[in-house]
Amino acid sequence: MNKYRGVSWHKHKKRYRAKLKADARHIHLGYFDDPESAAQVWDFAAELVQGPAAKKNFPGPTPLSDEAQKGVRDTLVRKRILRDAPPDLSDTPVCP
Repeated sequence: MNKYRGVSWHKHKKRYRAKLKADARHIHLGYFDDPESAAQVWDFAAELVQGPAAKKNFPGPTPLSDEAQKGVRDTLVRKRILRDAPPDLSDTPVCP
């Protein structure tokens, strides 16, 4: 069993898988060589979907490259979890 939320071992691919449950669906976020990388991607996606109240694996901001952040945002928009991907969480308005 894995100690990170949203991360599991995929025995056929022999890699760690990150997936997020949102809107009663499981959203595949990717395969990773180590569980920490998968957990960081899951943290970033969880914060985009659930906001600052998301229960993350690691405290503080998620250290992802711009390319990885764009990939996660694009996946969530494509799966219709996010209507419009904000460029940065700090730019997201608190009230609509």
